[in-house]
Amino acid sequence: MVVHIKHYDKEMAVPLFMERTINVFPTSYAYFDITCPTGECDGSFTLLPVISAMVKGNQRTAQGKMDCPGNGIFPAGHASITYKISIEYKAGK
Repeated sequence: MVVHIKHYDKEMAVPLFMERTINVFPTSYAYFDITCPTGECDGSFTLLPVISAMVKGNQRTAQGKMDCPGNGIFPAGHASITYKISIEYKAGK
């Protein structure tokens, strides 16, 4: 599985953009909850429901956008991610 994530934070003095790619192998321990990288925000982006639906439906790709729920300091939607997930299944599965 490959997860491509682009993170945006419009609350920063200079809007933050970060991009990362996560490779998940069959033997990997995977936790699909990504903490908001904004320093004082304790919100997170949870990809588990997306990935679970993909596996259940035998989907190979999915993409979308999520907003950070925020906290007492930062409002909901202050940061967001766009994601593209690709899963390669074993032959015969």
